[in-house]
Amino acid sequence: GAPAATDTGGPIDYRVEAPEVGEGQLQFASPEVTVEAFTEVIQCYYGTYDGPALGVTGMRARSHPEITHHSGVMGVGDDLHPDGALVDCLEQGADGMGIYAPLFMPVGQDWVGGVPTDPEASFLELPPGAAFRIPTGQRWALDLHYINFNDRPAVTNTVYTADVVEEDAVEQWVGAVMFDSAPFTLPPGRSEVVHACNWQEDYDVLTLMAHMHAYGASFKVELERRYGGSEVVFEVTDWTPEHKDFPPAVSLDVGELQVNPGDTLRTTCTYDNQTGEDLPYPAEMCSLEMVAMPLDRPLLCVDGWYIEGGEDRWGR
Repeated sequence: GAPAATDTGGPIDYRVEAPEVGEGQLQFASPEVTVEAFTEVIQCYYGTYDGPALGVTGMRARSHPEITHHSGVMGVGDDLHPDGALVDCLEQGADGMGIYAPLFMPVGQDWVGGVPTDPEASFLELPPGAAFRIPTGQRWALDLHYINFNDRPAVTNTVYTADVVEEDAVEQWVGAVMFDSAPFTLPPGRSEVVHACNWQEDYDVLTLMAHMHAYGASFKVELERRYGGSEVVFEVTDWTPEHKDFPPAVSLDVGELQVNPGDTLRTTCTYDNQTGEDLPYPAEMCSLEMVAMPLDRPLLCVDGWYIEGGEDRWGR
């Protein structure tokens, strides 16, 4: 489990120790971040992987649960910030957000959501011979959201440790996929946001995971086939604020959900904003996060438009 915070009279120590990097492992580690009393921060720490291309088969996160709201390893699609930069995630790029999407998503996990999962356990249970690809030159960022509920400053950090194999040992590549809405302002009362993205190639979908924030009410994903017919493939009928931190996810077997070029996933997010005020982005989001194969890179589609380019975006 996580170590107890150390009380020395100064900042509360919520740091975690970075595990030793063994053979067949790769690590993404943040610097120490200071969070003032009764505040929250959403920081992005940038880096570039410069080693030989590898396959990632396992991933574990280490971060103190008393202060960590969420974290993730993101693939960076812009060049706004150099390696080693630690910046406010919400003050970058067009519409206040940088261009990035998850490099890795849970595989082989069924999460009802709303309750913590074991951060020390690998959240990747891939089909035999499968791996996420991390190429030479892949830019990445650690997305770090911390909340300090104490009356004193706190210091913390986050470390991700990956199990890796050589590229030629991988039989099938898998990749993270995000279908997202464009930024929006959440009006008072009940409302909904709908976005749709078409698939451009044949894929097996292995994971479906929902992402909204605390004002969510329900989440639904419909698969519309190019040549007719539709079905609901994922639904959360009663979204709770706890789902923001611990999202629901379903795991699919290979062949269970196959998509083809022209097929569409339509995501409907409903909200209940009882504040009486408009809430600007990113008070709420509407994102469908997935893992698909064969796919050797992350995909990001925003409101029907794929956001990707050449080597300057995804390190390819």
